Amino acid sequence: MREDRIDINATDLSTLENARVGINKGSVQADFFQEWCEKNNVKCQINYACGYAFSGDYPEASLLDLLNEADLNMYEDKVQSKQGRRN
Repeated sequence: MREDRIDINATDLSTLENARVGINKGSVQADFFQEWCEKNNVKCQINYACGYAFSGDYPEASLLDLLNEADLNMYEDKVQSKQGRRN
């Protein structure tokens, strides 16, 4: 959680109501968080992220290049996901 989010309190679950939460798509944490929300009757908007780049696919790339490629892949996945929700 961002440090500037003083409106969210870990001991008061109602402060999570309608919050937007970013989670890696397909991760164990995503499943755990969804189950936790259901168990605690917390309604959040979950924004899934999915972006990665394998160093083997870009042998000459620096770490910054790989992070930029992963960021681009995440953006493209997000656009496709939003388009799928509209169709």
